[in-house]
Amino acid sequence: VKNDRGKYYDRFRDRIIFPIADINDMAIGFTGRENPNNPDKRMGKYINIPNTPIYDKSRVLYGLNKAKLDIKKENLCVLVEGQMDVIMAHQSGFGNVVASSGTALTEYQLKTIKRYTENLATSFDMDAAGKEATKRGINLAVELGFSAKVISLPAAKDPADYLKENAETWPKMLKQAQNLIEFCLNNALKSNDAETAEGKKEISKSVLPIIKRIPNKIEQAYWIQETAKKLGVGETVLMQELDKINFSPLLVNSDPVFPVKNSGGHKMDLEEYAIGLALSCPEGQNQYRIEPKCLFTNSQLGEIFEAIKNTKKKKIVLADLKKKLPPHLAEQIDGLAFKAEVQKCLADEFEPEKEIKFCFRQLKKKFLKDKLSKLSLAIKQAESKKDKTLLKNLTEEFAQLSKEIS
Repeated sequence: VKNDRGKYYDRFRDRIIFPIADINDMAIGFTGRENPNNPDKRMGKYINIPNTPIYDKSRVLYGLNKAKLDIKKENLCVLVEGQMDVIMAHQSGFGNVVASSGTALTEYQLKTIKRYTENLATSFDMDAAGKEATKRGINLAVELGFSAKVISLPAAKDPADYLKENAETWPKMLKQAQNLIEFCLNNALKSNDAETAEGKKEISKSVLPIIKRIPNKIEQAYWIQETAKKLGVGETVLMQELDKINFSPLLVNSDPVFPVKNSGGHKMDLEEYAIGLALSCPEGQNQYRIEPKCLFTNSQLGEIFEAIKNTKKKKIVLADLKKKLPPHLAEQIDGLAFKAEVQKCLADEFEPEKEIKFCFRQLKKKFLKDKLSKLSLAIKQAESKKDKTLLKNLTEEFAQLSKEIS
């Protein structure tokens, strides 16, 4: 890293280095933990690399590359906070453990876990300083339909410490893990007097917002029933209170594979991605031969696409392609190919032919939507001119295009 005086220094000097791998076991980043024998008081206990084109901490779960098969086998993912927790768990023979590496759980991370299991157990400190971020992650898990549980470890113990001394009792701790809502309800009952009106109100305020996020109405009704029993109130009353709760869903329904963000935080342009895939995926050449140039609104990318279509070789050689293009287009080739390679690395599972077909479906939709917008404007003009023949033709064309999009 470059310092204020323009000199370079090792950001991870005298630290224990943890390589971070993606789902395919490729190293994509590093975390440096302070050396216990020589702690650096000027820096934090952990130092992470910043986001890069291939590393985005909101999309990575530490240890998932090693844990995915065990998660599937056990039908349970145990989520902890730190890398040492994961390492100690795996060394102790419990391979279904992953970490969020100190960051709040994200939708992408949870959707990745959901490919292997819908059962989640967490040892997060629910009363920690960053509990709002923890709650947000837990609420996301509830919205996604996870069966979430909380592992209660002895006070001041993190999983690494506990496993070091009591590895043989870890399965018992997992068995005793409480359902998330049961855990929150019991905690609220400990902190408030359920015999008083004020206590009942505070307890319901702790639990109902989580119950509200449960997508399954039967499960939701079950927890309303349980809460009503503990509070000594009618289920109807709690249902009325539940209906009053307004919240914005945390899920954004983002596509898990494409498009993904680059290092600048912006989605890679769809047309650029299509060209990049053509340059880096020979498996998709047949698809490119049948697609029209008109799908590209960027004229320069359209010219590059045309040159790719006209290439007779099965695999595109970048150097040969550059020779066929004018200099201002040739200089873009390496950058486009590199960007697509980065996206491929970021994707958990990449199937070239499927990705290329998906990409062109999106380009076609965009092309047709643009045509519909222009047709809509033309229809309004035909209506204002009272040109019935033109209006009929335009309306029929609009209906046909609408069918193609759907």
